[in-house]
Amino acid sequence: MNEEPVGFPNNSFPKAMRITRKSQLDLLFSSGKSFIAYPLRVIFIEREKMPGQELSVLISVSKRKFKRAVKRNRIKRLIRENFRLQRHELESTMQYLPFSLDVAFLFLKSELSDYSEISKAMAKALDLLKVKIQDNCDL
Repeated sequence: MNEEPVGFPNNSFPKAMRITRKSQLDLLFSSGKSFIAYPLRVIFIEREKMPGQELSVLISVSKRKFKRAVKRNRIKRLIRENFRLQRHELESTMQYLPFSLDVAFLFLKSELSDYSEISKAMAKALDLLKVKIQDNCDL
């Protein structure tokens, strides 16, 4: 009875989609490519294709900029929610590519942002990411 109605995208954000292994993290930060869609910095790296794991994500907010965990968690929650709702176009592109993708979203701003600002930044970041991975695939 857990079937989803036809035509509706799956908006979940399962643990399998999160970057949890240290080796994956180290590789992402040491040799990943990056760009900025302010207030987000996006770091991404291609890896060998794994069925069911086309896309893995990390969301980070600096403790240096936000001392209180409540504020850090609030921003992470907003970024995660916006990614969850906007990821489908990127995922549909990833199905046809010969590699999987690891992506990190780092929050750069020093003060809290509202939902609409993060939503615009996430849309811009995902569009840029889609263009960059398609360009890499064509080479």
